[in-house]
Amino acid sequence: RCEAEAAPGVPSLEAVLDALIAPMLGLAGKVRRGGADFLKVLVRTYAEPDPELARQLELDHGATLDRFRRALARALPELPEEQVLLRLHFALGSVTYTMGSDLTWQLLSGRRPRARTPEQVVAELMPFLVAGFRAPGADDPGGAQSWNRGAA
Repeated sequence: RCEAEAAPGVPSLEAVLDALIAPMLGLAGKVRRGGADFLKVLVRTYAEPDPELARQLELDHGATLDRFRRALARALPELPEEQVLLRLHFALGSVTYTMGSDLTWQLLSGRRPRARTPEQVVAELMPFLVAGFRAPGADDPGGAQSWNRGAA
């Protein structure tokens, strides 16, 4: 949809990321259809990969992930392919972790998180993901090499 809406141009980074994460988070909200449980299984699959399950995920979702990789590369032509892949990996990790468990939130805050709709989660997660994709790379001047190690 985001590619068709941008045609003949290139979809924005925000449009591509929204097309990637909004349906995933929407699935998490479909309790009656087992969406939340499915996502917990998916998160566990990433954490404890089984070769047969990984093969099935590749068959079911590989082409879709490749399409998103290409769309992100078009939205960020200045970003080397390796960085697009790495940042997509980080983005998917953020999304799946956010969908899969509230445990870290509870450990950090000492309380259960307030109920949020998938749309609210997307609205809160999107600026984080956009900033990550637009951040300087490790090899860029002023990039990740300049961060102050151990400053916390």
